[in-house]
Amino acid sequence: MAKTKAPKPDPSKPLKSAAQDQFCINISKGMQQGPAYSSVPSYRSKTPDVAASKLIRNEKVAARIAYLRGKICTEAEIDVVRVVKEIARIGLFDPAEMFEPDGTLKPIHGMSQDARRAIAGIEITTIKGKETLTKIKFASKSPSHDQLMKHLGAYEKDNGQKAKFLPDLAEIARIRESITGKW
Repeated sequence: MAKTKAPKPDPSKPLKSAAQDQFCINISKGMQQGPAYSSVPSYRSKTPDVAASKLIRNEKVAARIAYLRGKICTEAEIDVVRVVKEIARIGLFDPAEMFEPDGTLKPIHGMSQDARRAIAGIEITTIKGKETLTKIKFASKSPSHDQLMKHLGAYEKDNGQKAKFLPDLAEIARIRESITGKW
């Protein structure tokens, strides 16, 4: 007699194991695997990273994490296109956009949105009751360039070496689309 496959669990519903579901929630919120595992009260291990690595390979757990990440992205209105645009803004930013032709700094509201998004920090010093802009820190371009290169497939050898047990952005986008009806 042929065995019938059990239907796949619905990742939108909590897992039967409350501990596994809490682990999934921890991972989807950005925790590293070991701490996500250790923070579940019923999980104890001398090697939480190893235990978490095994747990995350479970098909039900991986599906639940993908669903939760997709839900977070949907609620935050984040998608691949938006993230890549933001990375490109930083990676391709020209600081000259922040200055007038005479070399003076434009007021913040006079700068383009791309220029403002490339700012990581502004330092203002008060001297004798007068506030003076003393430093503008830009977001680092190197990580942005690296992320863009990865997105564009420029590191194909590296891409082939990635672990296959967690869903990629395409899987998250597919789940997001199933939740919201839009990509």
